[in-house]
Amino acid sequence: MSDEQQSAPEDRENPAEKPEDSLVETVKPAAVDPRTVGPLAPAWAALERGDHVEAAKLARELTKSEDETVRNDATALLERLKPDPVILMVFAGTGLLILLLAWQYLGHRH
Repeated sequence: MSDEQQSAPEDRENPAEKPEDSLVETVKPAAVDPRTVGPLAPAWAALERGDHVEAAKLARELTKSEDETVRNDATALLERLKPDPVILMVFAGTGLLILLLAWQYLGHRH
């Protein structure tokens, strides 16, 4: 026998000894989504329903909480609900362009 054939059984591991090869898989506990539990859960649920007004109202109420973590999370949710400044600038620019074009059209009639 060659050296490779002799060392092969020593290099092989017994599949039953490896936990990843076992037939029974270990089930990892599901991570708890912080949006589904706790004081902010109703606000997150309102946000997921698309009710941004209700979500903001609930988050504003929680900013008065005595718990600092709840206050910080509520403030972060309120920040998330603010309009995007880029969109506001695009909206304003579009409005100005429409006004400019209307002025140009109406002002240069012959």
